[in-house]
Amino acid sequence: MFGLGTANLLKGQLHSAKAHLQKASANMPTDIGTLHALAWCHVLGGDLDEAHATFAGALALDPDWGESHGGMAVVDAMRGQADDAQASIERALRLDPECVPALYAQAILSGEAADPARLQAWAHRLFGKRFGP
Repeated sequence: MFGLGTANLLKGQLHSAKAHLQKASANMPTDIGTLHALAWCHVLGGDLDEAHATFAGALALDPDWGESHGGMAVVDAMRGQADDAQASIERALRLDPECVPALYAQAILSGEAADPARLQAWAHRLFGKRFGP
């Protein structure tokens, strides 16, 4: 189920992705990676309440995952809760200085993510460092 859900998520098939990832999460309730994929499915679908709850569930399982704090920062930034987002960004970056969701939350807060050209340039800068030309 996780593999199908992730494949559907990558294809942008959010309804199918969510269904598969919910089943996977029911079968593997302590798998943080499955919770993250499901939370991102909610983010992409615009269901920020469910995304927040799912990232909170991941944090309850293990509060030392920067990716969970970064995801929570994205949700808070998208909700306009800058103080909460900033606190989560700081926690995420202490745990993982290269935490992509935390860096994305910073881009949301700065307004860089609102402009497609600036977001694309940001992504090229970020991922160019990781993967080369």
